[in-house]
Parts: sequence; C-alpha cells; structure tokens
Amino acid sequence: FHSNAYYYSVYSTVEQFSKFNLGSSKIESFTPRSPSNKESQTVKYGPYSNIPAKTSAKVTIHFENNSPFLTVTNLKRIVEVSHWGNIAVEEHYQLSTRALNLNLSSRDSTSSVTLLVPQLL
Repeated sequence: FHSNAYYYSVYSTVEQFSKFNLGSSKIESFTPRSPSNKESQTVKYGPYSNIPAKTSAKVTIHFENNSPFLTVTNLKRIVEVSHWGNIAVEEHYQLSTRALNLNLSSRDSTSSVTLLVPQLL
C-alpha cells in the first residue's frame, strides 16, 4: 500500500496526523517516519506541525490480507436529461468477490450479484 504521510492540501496546515486502519495485524513493514508507531492493525504517522502547502512524503505499508475483495466488474450509468430540465440517473453494477484459492485448483470461486440502485438528485 502506498500513500502520503501528510494530508495533501493547497493550504498550510497547523497540525495533523495520518492513521491507517489496515484490517490485518500481520504488518510486515512500514516506512518509518518520525514520529510514527504501529499498534495491532493500525499505523499512525504524526502529529506533525506547521506543514507547508502541497507537502508530500511517500509512505509504504506492507501487510498481509487474505480476505476476499469486492470488485466492480461492470458499471453502466444511464443519464437522461429531459427538455424540461429533469434529470434521471440509473446505475447498474456487477459486483464480484474472489476468494483466495490456496490449493491452486482450477475451480473458480467467483460469485456475483447485480444491483439496481436508484439515485435521487
């Protein structure tokens, strides 16, 4: 996982900290930056004071996560604008989750669901 230790802002920041909740306590390594600490499933950078605008500091966190990830495999958005100014938005999602297959069999453990979510503007 790659990110910025600071909140990227076009304004100077008086004080801030960054906290990454990882969902796994198996943290292999993380970029040390003073001050920083690791607690169970969390890596915290800061607090930092008087940060100039547009400051960045790359951090890398390497952790183990064997949980299945929900992914969007297909997204279809239909936007209809009428002559009277009404807007209708319809979205179709196709979601899937792929579980980790440790025995390397040829069986695909994919399940999917299609949702129709109305959106009000």
